[in-house]
Amino acid sequence: QTPMVQQWVKPGQYVYLAEEIKKVIKVPVMTAYRIWDPKHADQIIAEGKADLVGMARALVADPELPNKALNEQFNDINYCIACCRCLDTAISHLCPSCAVNARVGREAVYKMKPVRERKKVLVIGGGPSGMEAARVAAWRGHTVTLCDRNHHLGGALLLAQILNPELPKFLRYMVHQVKTTPMEIKLGTEMDAEYVDFLKPDVVILATGGVPPKVDIAGAELPNVLSSHDMLEAMRHAPRKGGPFNRMMWLFGSRALQRMTEKPDNLHQMLKMPFPFKKNVVIIGGGFSGCELADVLADLGKKVTLLEPSKRLGYDIGITTRWVVLMRLWGFKVQMEKNVKVTEITKKGVKATIDGKEKFYEAGTVVLTLPLTTDDTLAKQIESKGYKVIRVGDCSASGGRIMEAVAAGFKAGYEI
Repeated sequence: QTPMVQQWVKPGQYVYLAEEIKKVIKVPVMTAYRIWDPKHADQIIAEGKADLVGMARALVADPELPNKALNEQFNDINYCIACCRCLDTAISHLCPSCAVNARVGREAVYKMKPVRERKKVLVIGGGPSGMEAARVAAWRGHTVTLCDRNHHLGGALLLAQILNPELPKFLRYMVHQVKTTPMEIKLGTEMDAEYVDFLKPDVVILATGGVPPKVDIAGAELPNVLSSHDMLEAMRHAPRKGGPFNRMMWLFGSRALQRMTEKPDNLHQMLKMPFPFKKNVVIIGGGFSGCELADVLADLGKKVTLLEPSKRLGYDIGITTRWVVLMRLWGFKVQMEKNVKVTEITKKGVKATIDGKEKFYEAGTVVLTLPLTTDDTLAKQIESKGYKVIRVGDCSASGGRIMEAVAAGFKAGYEI
């Protein structure tokens, strides 16, 4: 089996086929597959490798791509991120969908028209869901204020882009859109019910993300245990984990994260270092996020073990992508275990049982990639003051990945 459309396929990887065919026939030749950049497409034609370039998913992500490219509005192009969610929905005979374009398949429902009544909208949270809600609400004419406690927009995308090289262009697009759409942006702002009451919005859209689940595993609080929450917190301040050396390293790492947010490639390469992920890594949770982290760390030379409590690794990965993910993990010799019950985490590794048999997995670093949960505390405090609150993204019960976050943000911004 050979991947053709997934994110690991190099852009233009199959152009050589059209180039060779052009040498022996005289009719126009088209090339396609993983060509999302109009500049790249133009170069292919200019170099005589093909006469035409076919773009499918790129035009699903942004139907106006050709017009924007013609007018050199490259920062306004919503580029395809090769997540293949559109193909997953097509294979499943569902309504067409796109992770970065919530209107796909719903254009007749979501007609972008100005609102009749302008309202004061407060969006709390600058991740993909919050930015999309703010962008759509402001575009339709509402007076929007977007707040985030971090000093950079992006939320969980700031970390995700370090692992996935397709995401930086989406993050740049989203940030550019909110910064060029009329709205007020307040960064480094910790929101509470009193501050909301001071701003007096008509509607509050809450997009503050999820929180780590309570883990009932002995040793989960040890300094060699990491979660996505630890890394997100490091975007603001260094976590107080471990002894003096570890705290010094967290301080260094936290400053690097904050200063190099716009250089995800450099941060990606820094994962080769023995901190925060040591040579031997055990990842507890074999869903999309666990598999993605295992793929990246193993590719960078780490020895990785992936432990999944359920019967299926990559249980939340779509049919178009899952087989490629598992093929890569097998190729990197990642040890993958299913039906695992973790009983204890120690300083040296993880104790677990599989089918009643006790096992020990050596690890310098243990990572928890379990599904996030919601925290209604802020929402209830704001609602208690009489404000309407719309929850979107991971802070809502629906949660999900980029497609669900963008769709929820779009719907919230559109329906006000």
